[in-house]
Parts: sequence; structure tokens; C-alpha cells
Amino acid sequence: MSAGTALTALLLKAPAKINLTLRIVSRRADGYHEISSIMRAVSLYDEVEIVLRSGQAGGTGRTVSQGDEPKGDEPKGDGSKGRTVSQGDEPKGDEPKGDGSFGMPAIRVRADAEGVPEGPENLAYRAAEAAFSAWGGGLPDFAEQAEGNGGDVSAAWASPGLALDITLKKNIPVAAGLAGGSSDAAAVLLGLAKMLWADRRQDSGKPTVSGSGGKPTAGLCNAGEQDGVAEPKLADIAALGAGFGADVPFCVYACAAANPGLGYAGAGAALAEGIGERISPLYAQGKARVLLVKPAAGIKAKEAYALFDAGGTAAGVEGTVAGVSDNDLEAACADAWPVVGETLYALKKICAEEGMAGVKVQLSGSGPTVFAYFEGEEVGCVNNPGSQKNSSYDPQVKGQGGGGSSCPEASERVYARAKEAFPGMFVCLAETI
Repeated sequence: MSAGTALTALLLKAPAKINLTLRIVSRRADGYHEISSIMRAVSLYDEVEIVLRSGQAGGTGRTVSQGDEPKGDEPKGDGSKGRTVSQGDEPKGDEPKGDGSFGMPAIRVRADAEGVPEGPENLAYRAAEAAFSAWGGGLPDFAEQAEGNGGDVSAAWASPGLALDITLKKNIPVAAGLAGGSSDAAAVLLGLAKMLWADRRQDSGKPTVSGSGGKPTAGLCNAGEQDGVAEPKLADIAALGAGFGADVPFCVYACAAANPGLGYAGAGAALAEGIGERISPLYAQGKARVLLVKPAAGIKAKEAYALFDAGGTAAGVEGTVAGVSDNDLEAACADAWPVVGETLYALKKICAEEGMAGVKVQLSGSGPTVFAYFEGEEVGCVNNPGSQKNSSYDPQVKGQGGGGSSCPEASERVYARAKEAFPGMFVCLAETI
């Protein structure tokens, strides 16, 4: 981490996502695919610490939390991170990137998982660059206005060599079809939007020096305009994220829902269209349990979509026949990576044996993670007359969840059996948010 004065810091939760539906509408001339997908955030979180400092690189810093950091509601798992995917040519050395000048600090990303790039290949890094390019222009004014405001923090704003430290505690498996990297990037965008606006007073436009370890002043998310520039709204932040990741726009809404202390009206469910940049929030009322199983396979989204384009929709293993799944990529991926098809079949079999044959068991995104979706568990069984009105989704939208008897103890039984059936795999029981 970087030494120097910690000007402001946040600790945020970055949730995983699943695709309850993924329909490929068309292939564009630029090679991207138009999709229609219902996405849902789940309570499997990375932790993203963002610290903006003055001074030079080196040394360590202390953690300052926002107040809505992860608490004792973490999903159940077997302790395995499921990180078997490696990436070559990642940046070497420990020097932060950037010139440290006002408007673009030196950026450094650190993660506790193998295979996670720590330079510009990391979406969290690119999110930081995008945020400061879009919103960092006010920093020189901050420094000038802070003169005479008292305290070391004011002087720190005026000192050259800003550094941004991003620390990722990875709980979401890498390259799993769960948007872990996109969610980390979304958390960085939201955190920096908050940081770069929290110290702008609504009445005078002057910075407010926080008296609690450099934490941003709370409750100023609607600070209005500063120097003619309006504070970014959630849709603006999502649009900025669309420039470097198709899943980032949804993850912005999901991260906002997971971190209500930031003050944005987030959403844990949404319909994503276009290449993922057009988000229509679905404000869910109830919750569902979600069992996640990640086979040991490395699938790149580009490869999965190429198989779909080539007509790779072979039936594969029983239970993964094209047309049955609500994920258009599932059949091709199950055929090309047999372990995916085998996992789908085995999990469906377990659910059926536990009296849950109607539960949705499906590939998430381009995989390889497979999930079982136990809808209605917060209100008892799906057959409960009161459960329909508490359903997680708009009944006008089809293909969103499973049927059959879905009680909390049933998902616990399936989870217990899945841990035995899939040794060495990442297995986790979470909830929607």
C-alpha cells in the first residue's frame, strides 16, 4: 500500500450475480452480441477497500469502513475459493501506475487471489481511471479551497502525488460467470463517485474535512452541482462502466443495493439489454436461496459466444438439451466442456431426489458456474398461498425462477449433498439481495 496521509477511505461489498435468463438476440457487426437477460445479485461478496492518499508509494495503511461493510451474513461455503484460472502477462513489481498528478492519482490494485491481474487488465483499475478522468477535475480546486481550513487533511489535499490504493478480498471465484471482476469495478466507481463529491458542501461548494479518520462525510450524495458539474447519478455511473465491461452497468445497481450507506437507490435485480448497458431495474420484494457450484473449467465469454455463433448447440449430456434452458449459451458450453454438462445433470438429479424437480438448475452467464434457484424460501414453500404476492419478480416476466416445493430445509439438504457430490469444487449457498 501507499504511505502518506489517508485523505478518505471506503470499504464496500461487491456482490456476485447470476443470469436467470440469457437470450442472445443478435450478433452485431462489431462482433458484440445483443442480449436480453434477467440478472440477479446474490449474497456472495468480494470486499473492496478504496483509500485515497497523499504522498509517495510504500508502507501500509489502515482500513476505514463506510459503516455498511460485510457483517455476519456471509453465505455458507466450504472455504474453497475455486480459483483455478491463471492469467499470463500480469504486471510485475509493486509500483503503482499513474503519474500522481491532480486529476489522476497513482493507482495500485492488490488482490488476495491468484490469477487476478493488478494492472490495467483489472477492471477495478480501469474503473478508477475512468472515474478520475470523468470526475477528478475538481481536485486542484479542492486543494486551493482547503487552504486555511485547518488540519493536516487540508494540507494533504494541496500536496502533490496523490495515490489510490484498491485492495480486493476475493470471495467470488475468478472467471466463474459470476461477474466478480465487474462487481469489483462497480464498487470502485461508486466509491470514487462518493469520495469525489462527499466533501463538496451543498451551501458553499467548499470541502468538508471529515473528523473520523478521513471518512467521507455521510449524507451528501445529493450535493447538487459544483462549478456547473452535476453530481453523477446512478445511471451516469452505470453508463461510465459500460465503457469497459458489459456486466458493469448491472453491477453498479447491485453494488448500490448491497451498500445502502452510499445513498443510491440500487436494485438487486434488473433486465439487461443491448450488450448489457441498458438496465431496467426490477425492484424485488422477496428473496430466494441460490446454490452455486463452480466446476474446474476455464471458459472465456468470447469462446462461449463463438460456439453459439458457430451453431454449437449440441444436446450434450442429458438434461442440457438446447431449448430447455433459459440460457442460450448453456447447451454449447455443456457440450464443449463436459464437466459443465455433468455438473448440471448431477445437480438436477440431486434436486429431483430431494423432491425439488421443478427448481431451476442452470448455467450462469458463460459459466462455468451452475446454480440452483430456490424461489420463495423467505415466505415458506412456493405452494404457500401467500408466497405468490411475495415473489421476487414481476409475474409478467417469464422464466425467472423454479417451480415445485421450495422450502428452506430442502435447499439445505441439496447444499449438503452438493458438497459431497462435488469434491474440490467451489460450493456455496447464498441468498438474493
